[in-house]
Amino acid sequence: MEDYPYQQPQYPVENNVPQESPTSTFLAKGIVSTAISSLPVGSIIAIIMGADNRKKIRNYLANGGQKEAKVTVGSILSGVGLGFGIGMTIFWFLYPIIIIAAVLLD
Repeated sequence: MEDYPYQQPQYPVENNVPQESPTSTFLAKGIVSTAISSLPVGSIIAIIMGADNRKKIRNYLANGGQKEAKVTVGSILSGVGLGFGIGMTIFWFLYPIIIIAAVLLD
């Protein structure tokens, strides 16, 4: 290929697809873990999701990530989902036992 005097130099094209911020992911996972923590099977999923999200937030902040409002709220909601998930798991374990015992003793 010949070089023309007015030819534009060929540069690699950059991928300009916007990357999703991890802070939005932290917030979304915190909201979901809190929302599903009261469901029978969701409480177990909320425990796993809340603990994993808090761990990822701690790693993000330890590696120099900015402590934005989304990160703080995501961490708080993950903790709420984790704690409420533990409580509701215990509740959903005991609830059928209590109901069956009440029916049988009636």
